[in-house]
Amino acid sequence: MDFSTFHVSHVKDLLVISTPIVNYFLEKGTGHLDAKKGFVEACGEFGIAINMNDEVEPLTVKKNEKAVLRTVHLDDAEEILDIQREVIEESVYFIRVPEEFDKTIEQEQEWIEKILGNERDNMFVAEIGGTVVGWIVFRSQERRRMSHTGSIALQIKKNYRGSGLGKQLLQEMLAWAEQNPLIEKVCLGTFSTNHRAIALYESMGFVEEGRKVKEFKFSDNEYVDDVLMYKLV
Repeated sequence: MDFSTFHVSHVKDLLVISTPIVNYFLEKGTGHLDAKKGFVEACGEFGIAINMNDEVEPLTVKKNEKAVLRTVHLDDAEEILDIQREVIEESVYFIRVPEEFDKTIEQEQEWIEKILGNERDNMFVAEIGGTVVGWIVFRSQERRRMSHTGSIALQIKKNYRGSGLGKQLLQEMLAWAEQNPLIEKVCLGTFSTNHRAIALYESMGFVEEGRKVKEFKFSDNEYVDDVLMYKLV
């Protein structure tokens, strides 16, 4: 069965009209129905997400695995925390060093809850086979004269970098920002040595607006600039 062009308008319609399709996902895939959150997910064999926004988001990554992009849930906290720990342990493109990171699941949940409770903030995750393998977050500025701006952060598990997940997550966040009348400018900062990330951001229309020279110090003679980039939406 091919559901690549199937759309629904509301979860109620899906439950009433499309029960056979829901059952197919539940029986043949690894999908599940969540009426409160408003969508059906089907990973594994299908890699399709159907939600209340009439969006169908298929995404194929390497090794024939399928991914679903969706808004973060509170119960994603542990898996997001695992990704953060993995990236920090690499000690390559992150400001904190491992011994400085002691965030708990409860603190991570509080962070996610604040994001979900702010109409100027958002967070998406990439999920494969029921496991979160990447995420992107947008946090807006609190001060009134800067509230039209915000910054993004993006992390992907090491095994899935270079698969296109980062670009897909970035596209998803930019699409949301463009539709949000409260957001006008998306900002980010990245290490000057992170050439792959800089190339991705430039391909998505980000422009360097400056840099903090020798902002990060790795050793007595090793410094890295903080490259500041932006995109108007």
